Amino acid sequence: MRTPADLVAAFWARYRADAAVDTAVVRALAEQAIGDGPAADAAVRALFLEIVEPLADSFEPAAAHTFVDAFAEVVDVVRHHPAASALDRGLAELGHTNGSLAARGHAWLEPRPPAPIGDPSLVVVLSQVNFGAEVAITSTIVNGVLERLPRATVFHVAPTALHGLFAGHPRVRFAPIDYQRRGDLLTRLGAWPVAREAVRAATVGLAPDEWLLIDTDSRITQTNLLPLAPDDRTRYFPKRTTEAPPLERLAELAGLWTEQLCGLPGRPMPRLFLPEDAVAWAESVRAALESHAARWAVVNLGVGGNPAKGLGHDFELALVRGLLDRGVGVLLARGISEAEYAGPDRLAAELAAEGVEIAHLGDDVASLTAPGCRQLILWQTSTERMAALVAAADLHVGYDSQGQHFAAALGTPGLTVFVPTGGDRFVRRWSAFGPGPTRILRVEPGSVDIVSVAEAALEAADELLGP
Repeated sequence: MRTPADLVAAFWARYRADAAVDTAVVRALAEQAIGDGPAADAAVRALFLEIVEPLADSFEPAAAHTFVDAFAEVVDVVRHHPAASALDRGLAELGHTNGSLAARGHAWLEPRPPAPIGDPSLVVVLSQVNFGAEVAITSTIVNGVLERLPRATVFHVAPTALHGLFAGHPRVRFAPIDYQRRGDLLTRLGAWPVAREAVRAATVGLAPDEWLLIDTDSRITQTNLLPLAPDDRTRYFPKRTTEAPPLERLAELAGLWTEQLCGLPGRPMPRLFLPEDAVAWAESVRAALESHAARWAVVNLGVGGNPAKGLGHDFELALVRGLLDRGVGVLLARGISEAEYAGPDRLAAELAAEGVEIAHLGDDVASLTAPGCRQLILWQTSTERMAALVAAADLHVGYDSQGQHFAAALGTPGLTVFVPTGGDRFVRRWSAFGPGPTRILRVEPGSVDIVSVAEAALEAADELLGP
């Protein structure tokens, strides 16, 4: 049996030779990516990290169409597995075979202005699943729909962790979908039948013109390859193939698409609707910190599981130390998993050894009001509280991750140290956009002078903070 690495190499060799998909290779890799254990884990990582994501991150039409051909084969393998009967039954009910799924996927990739939204009372909006994309794309679309339809309800189909970004709006309802980005193929594609039932339940009793589904190029549908609604009730944002020069950033392109969809007089921007309790908590944190430093920066050095996006410990230590030397307090995010805690904890330990006063922030902010002069605060919290903390800060600094998009949407000045992992267009597409002023410091991998990059980052931070 060929290894995942061998299959990935064979896939790209065929693609580069004649731009075709080696279906036997894709199917073999998909078969290995089903099940528990290290072998399946290695295969699913190879499929998504080394084939699916590079095809998507190029933002090239040819690559997007290649994804359709490849992933239609993946779906066909999965649907015939005994444990995927719900997926197979749902696709059979819709009359979809391997070939019809691919044909539909190709047709929907063609960029064209969306059909008008009409006047539905319910709009189902599918999550991007990815935190940063949820802000840049989904929040832009939700913002425009709420503006255009002042009496309609938005039905947000998303992982639970993302719902807090919209929970503060009274006309946004929520359906939790457990999409496991690190699960095997059965787990990942198993989110589609659950989403289908959620959409059915939400729209039961409604006439066809009373509801609409917006697919944001969602991972729940594998970028609209698996339909959740009749095509005439579906609007799809083709983020990987859309072009509208001079607009480049995904949030701008989503805004243009939403403007066309809704017939708005201008392009909507990313906007978060945070719950009141999260905002109040962040404001209490900021009030408690006022006596420790006049200005505070949220620093989030997470890389979303992709170490290639980061610059390593020495740069991060120089960055945080430089902010502290300027009298800027640092709210340093620990991350959301044990694997992510190690880096920030190490930074804090080394700075504590240099005499920096450290505190750990929990739900109770009392530790911030104790005697002393806090300089660095380690924290971890829910998504909505994280966003609210960014809103309450004077600056956000981080790599290409959700934090830069939070800052842009919430009006907080933001600095992104961007290490390109997918080419020039990838950087242009994923650069943050919104009401908040943003700066992008692009750092080419493999040619990094840590001292000069840290100095450039601190100079940019100075400019964003102002006098």
